Amino acid sequence: MKEIIFACDLDNTLIHSWKHRREGDLCIEHIGEREQGYMSPEAVKLYGSLPENVLLVPVTTRSVDQYRRIRWPGNREPELAVTTNGAILLGPRDTQGDEMILSKKPDAAGEKDGDGPSQRNSEIPHPGMIRQWISESESAAASLRRTMEELLEILSASGRFQRVRTVDDFYLFVCCEEGQDPMDALPESAFGTGLQVVSSGRKAYLLPPMFNKGEAVRRLKGHLQPSVILAAGDTEIDLSMAEPADRMCIPEKLFRTCGQEMPQRVREKLLICPEGEDFSAFVLREAWRCAEHM
Repeated sequence: MKEIIFACDLDNTLIHSWKHRREGDLCIEHIGEREQGYMSPEAVKLYGSLPENVLLVPVTTRSVDQYRRIRWPGNREPELAVTTNGAILLGPRDTQGDEMILSKKPDAAGEKDGDGPSQRNSEIPHPGMIRQWISESESAAASLRRTMEELLEILSASGRFQRVRTVDDFYLFVCCEEGQDPMDALPESAFGTGLQVVSSGRKAYLLPPMFNKGEAVRRLKGHLQPSVILAAGDTEIDLSMAEPADRMCIPEKLFRTCGQEMPQRVREKLLICPEGEDFSAFVLREAWRCAEHM
């Protein structure tokens, strides 16, 4: 069992898009033929040599398909990843069989009727944990699926968003034109439905309450019982991880925006990356420091 869980946001924390590409960055993600995601040279080096007692678990709002686009440096794929803002737990791509996880069938992460354990899924790290995670998420979303279906129709017909979609059948996502606030574009019917509404820039997420990154970290903690949890993220949607974590890395810009609103017990956990410093390298160095002090 790993001593340290490193629960790390992906976009603009561990990796960055082509918009922020710098000389020497390594492309680790494509959309079709187009380069999309990068890691800095220092981050690549630190990632490739993370100590053995550190379990890096990406925790992301990305869908399963978006997460699977990443080709990790040195083919060193994380043993576990939490996608869909906490709804889905994944193992490595070569053993998982995502089409089974997302099929919503009772045998999705376990056995096929009459065949015994699936050869592919029998090799998944933590198979019982993954099965239980998906089952709990299904239960949490069940009472809100009809609400999400009705709201999806309303949002799609409103004409106020560039994109409207359901993410892995677990939450709703909308995106406005650049410079617009999605909270202003959402109709009144989007509120008071039991869904939590969270915005980040021109994007908004309408989520069953259980699906947040803080709850995902609590679930990881309950299953894995680590000695220490280090978290990292760059936006408000990541800040819920600070409560269950022992330490959390955030950029200075986020602290300036949200720091005074945090309880003192949370502020005391923060490791703040100075403005202008490579945040991905900063968080990976903190993972190293954490490991060295165990």
